[in-house]
Amino acid sequence: MSKSFLFGLLILNVVLTGCDNFLQMLGSQSEYHGSISASPTISGLSADDQLGKAVSISGNHFIAGVSRDASKGYKAGAAYIFSSTGPNTWDTGTKIVAPDAEAEDYFGHSVAIFGDYAIVGAYLEDDDAPNSGAAYVFRKTASGWDSITKLKPQNAAINDNFGWSVAISGDYAIVSALTNIDTGTSPGSAYIFRRTGPNSWDEGFEVTAPDGAEFDFFGNAVSISGNYAIVGSFFDTPNGPRSGSAYIFQRIGENTWDSGTKVVAPDGGAKDHFGYSVSISGNYAIVGALGYDDEGMEDIGAAYVFHRIGPNSWDAGTRILAPNGAEDDNFGYSVSIFGNYAMVGAHGHDDFELGVDSGSAYLFVRTGTNSWDTSIQCVQVDGSAGDGFGAGLAMTDNYAIIGADHADDGGVDSGTLRVLAYEQIDFGDSLYRTAYAGRPPFLRDLWRQSSRILVVEAKMSASESRKI
Repeated sequence: MSKSFLFGLLILNVVLTGCDNFLQMLGSQSEYHGSISASPTISGLSADDQLGKAVSISGNHFIAGVSRDASKGYKAGAAYIFSSTGPNTWDTGTKIVAPDAEAEDYFGHSVAIFGDYAIVGAYLEDDDAPNSGAAYVFRKTASGWDSITKLKPQNAAINDNFGWSVAISGDYAIVSALTNIDTGTSPGSAYIFRRTGPNSWDEGFEVTAPDGAEFDFFGNAVSISGNYAIVGSFFDTPNGPRSGSAYIFQRIGENTWDSGTKVVAPDGGAKDHFGYSVSISGNYAIVGALGYDDEGMEDIGAAYVFHRIGPNSWDAGTRILAPNGAEDDNFGYSVSIFGNYAMVGAHGHDDFELGVDSGSAYLFVRTGTNSWDTSIQCVQVDGSAGDGFGAGLAMTDNYAIIGADHADDGGVDSGTLRVLAYEQIDFGDSLYRTAYAGRPPFLRDLWRQSSRILVVEAKMSASESRKI
C-alpha cells in the first residue's frame, strides 16, 4: 500500500471523526492509558457564569474562575478546584468563595494554582475603597481548600482593580492592580508577595513600568516562574498607539526585583495589543498580540516567544501565527508555555462546521532554540457558534486546560472546560505532520471544509507528493 494512499486515509479519518477521535487514535499508539481529551463535569453552573476564561493548572490540580457566580450575591464570584483521579480523569470540583464575599466583587476574574496553594483575584472588592480589589490565597489541607490569607497592597486606593490578574510559582505570587495611579494616570502596577510561612505572606514588592504612561494598563496579564515575572502592558505605545509591550522582572533578593527588561514585537504596529496575554516558564516567555494584522486581514492575531540569553536579557523574539488565521480570529487572546510546548488561543476563530466565533486553540512544539514547529489545532467537537473556545489556557506537565467561556452547557454563556493530554500527540510520526494544509491545493481546500485538526505534508519525497 503506497504512502500517499495511507496519507489520504489519514486525512479522510480526520475529516470524518474530528479532533477528539483523532487524538484518541494517537493515544492508542503510545503507552499512555488515559483519555487524550476530557471535559470535566461541573454541577451548579448557571447562565452567564462564563466559566473558562480564567484557568490555571499545576500537577494534579487545576482551578477555574466563575467571576459572575451569584451564589453569594450578584456577581460575587466563585472558583472551582479540580483534582486528578487518574490519567486525565478529574473529580467534579470543589467550589470556593471569598469568606467575606459581597455582590459585584468578581471573585474568580483571575486564578492561579501551584502545588498546595491557589490564589484568586477579586478586582472589584471594596474593603479599603470602592473597587480597590483584593486577592485570596487558599491552601490545601486535610479538610479541603481553606482560605488562609487576603492579600492587599499597602497603598490600596479607589479603582485600583487589584486582583485583575494573578499568578503563583513556588513561594511567590504576583497580583496586578490594572488602574493603579501610583506613577501617573492609571498606568497600572503589580505586586509580588513572598510566602513567609504556611499561612503568611509578606507585604509585597511593587513593580511598575519604568517608562509607564497614562492608560498603559500595565498589569492586564501577569505570569511568574522561578526568579522571573512578566507583566503585559497592552496599551503601551512603543510601535504606535496601543501597540503594546511587556516587562520581565528578575528577582535579585529575598523579595526585591530589578527594574525590568522591556520586550516588544519586532514587527509591531498600532493597535496590535501586544501584552494582552503573557506566560513564562523557565527560559522562555510568550506574549499574545491579538490585534496583529497580516496580509490585509485585521485582528488576525499573533504571539511572540522570547528566549532568555542571559540574566534578564532576552532575544528579539520569534513570531508564531495561526496557520489558518483569518480576520478577527484574535489569535493571542490567551497564551501559555510550559517546557517544550506553547499553546495559543484564538477565541474568535470561525470554524467552518461549528460557526462564527466558535474558537480554537493551537499547540506548538519547540524544535530548537526558539524555533517552533507548525501547530496542531483543536476545536470543541461538540461546540457551536459563539462558544469562544480558547478564551482561557493553562499548561503543566502533559495537561492543558482550554476554556470556552460562552459555551451553553449549563445555560446560555455558562461556559465549559476541556483538558488535553498534549504530550501524547506525536509531532513526528512517519505518516503525518501537524501543519497547515498549505500544499498541495486540494488539501488547503479540504482544510477549509473540515477545520478540525491540521494534518498535512506526510514525510514523502517530492515525486510521491505529486502522486497525491
